[in-house]
Amino acid sequence: MRKIFSLIVVTAIILILIFIAIKDNFNLNKIIIDLEKQTDLKITLNNESKWNYYPLIKFNNNITINDNANFLVINNADIDISKNYWPTSPIKINLTTPSINVEGIQLRNAIIKSSYKNKNIFIEKISSKLIEGNINAQGKINIENEMPFKVNGSFKNLSLNVIMNQAKIAKWDRVN
Repeated sequence: MRKIFSLIVVTAIILILIFIAIKDNFNLNKIIIDLEKQTDLKITLNNESKWNYYPLIKFNNNITINDNANFLVINNADIDISKNYWPTSPIKINLTTPSINVEGIQLRNAIIKSSYKNKNIFIEKISSKLIEGNINAQGKINIENEMPFKVNGSFKNLSLNVIMNQAKIAKWDRVN
């Protein structure tokens, strides 16, 4: 009887120590503040966050993201973040939004599927509608380098003239 009681007490102490050690890793406000400091973005949670801890750690919410210069504005985006319990597994990030505004260029019905590991964000898929066409891309973003990203992809049925006008880069009235 004494051995069973000792085993229960030791197990409880170990579980409490593990909880104390990882409690800051799941503090959502701390994670958002750290992301905002590292990326110069402002992140706003629109709904109550949903956490799920089995069979993997999963977070869902509706967010708004913009930077200080309003170069990038993402409104009403559903974000799903998940991570397997295996320590070396990547963090999966899926973002679905009706609108992404990048320097005046409006991307509609955007879907971004990515993963984060070793200070790199691997973008597996970006798909969106732009004006009357479609964009599909993939890439890699390194958080520590001065040249932080590389994106490859394809587009279909895009008007270069309309994109240049929206971005206020050039106005070519006679070029189609």
